Amino acid sequence: MRLLANVRMQLARRPWIRWVLVGILALGVGGSVASGLAGVRRERDAWGHSTTVYVATKDLVAGDPVAGAVEPREVPQALVPESALAAVPAQATATQRIRRGEIVVGDDVVDSTGPQALIPDGWLAIDITDVANPGLFTVGDSAAVLGGGIAIAGSAVIVEVGATDVVIAVPLADAPTVAAAANERNAVVALSTGAAPAPGP
Repeated sequence: MRLLANVRMQLARRPWIRWVLVGILALGVGGSVASGLAGVRRERDAWGHSTTVYVATKDLVAGDPVAGAVEPREVPQALVPESALAAVPAQATATQRIRRGEIVVGDDVVDSTGPQALIPDGWLAIDITDVANPGLFTVGDSAAVLGGGIAIAGSAVIVEVGATDVVIAVPLADAPTVAAAANERNAVVALSTGAAPAPGP
């Protein structure tokens, strides 16, 4: 208590000491602020310049139109994938699942609409009718086609699902066999764990 009283008395007799202390504190605070700002600048420089990318504003699945579901955003260059789109085609269709908040990349979309948008280059789409459980399938699923007790198309992609049928895309080499089996009501579509091939541009 006596020490505090002595300090107060000294400050009252010599007001310049108070201003010296205030100045020292101000210099300390100013130095801390300057150091913090310098750190922010260093972090900003480390991230590089910002660039405009397109980000999904809602979840999309294969076959969904992309228009109205993405928006441009400024993102640090360090976070931008090499294949990020700088522009989104007006007729863009999602070729695979895109989650809300994801940056849209080239493999995510194709510049086309409807079932044709999901048909890979060189493949053909064939309608398989009288499917027992079409609700099992989702547009964009990877599949295979069986017929006569054998696999007649090891790779296929579901491009449209109807009430009693599904439209599948298969490689050109497998298309005649699949079409014949479909015509004879002997084709069975099976889901596959393989990744669906990317559609053509």
